[in-house]
Amino acid sequence: MLWLRVGISSPTAWAYSVFIGALLLLSLIDLDTQLLPSSLVGSVLWAGIFASACEIVPLPVERAIFGAAAGWTLFSIPNWLLAVSRTGDQVAVGEGDVSLIAACGTWLGPQPVIIAGCIAVVGALIVRSIMAMRGSKHEAFVYFPFGPFISFAVIVVMCTNPFHLFVA
Repeated sequence: MLWLRVGISSPTAWAYSVFIGALLLLSLIDLDTQLLPSSLVGSVLWAGIFASACEIVPLPVERAIFGAAAGWTLFSIPNWLLAVSRTGDQVAVGEGDVSLIAACGTWLGPQPVIIAGCIAVVGALIVRSIMAMRGSKHEAFVYFPFGPFISFAVIVVMCTNPFHLFVA
């Protein structure tokens, strides 16, 4: 119904509905296993590029590719900094999460995916802080799924930026 209200064509509505469904599925998988399957995340990425290339979504294919690069870079930098500082085998963000934000970049474009990434990080920090205050200090350093935060942030950006007002 949201799609009809905003006046989006049927193929575009279907494409975004499938994308949101994939985000929800990936969130459930991540909550259950703390893993994001590369095959499913890769399918989301390629579907975003395909939808842009075929003009199913109102995002030029160049912006979709730049969005994937922006999302990947945004979440790869913390891992690179940890590797440079030689803090052991720690990673700031899992590889599946990096791939997921890159895949979301193909659907949103560069600026909105950066905003979504920042919203996801802030949301995760808030939840993590609450968990740390309620539990032991040991629980504050346990891995937890970040994919649902990414999915939620992407959906928020999609709903507040209906259909890529950032596209130049």
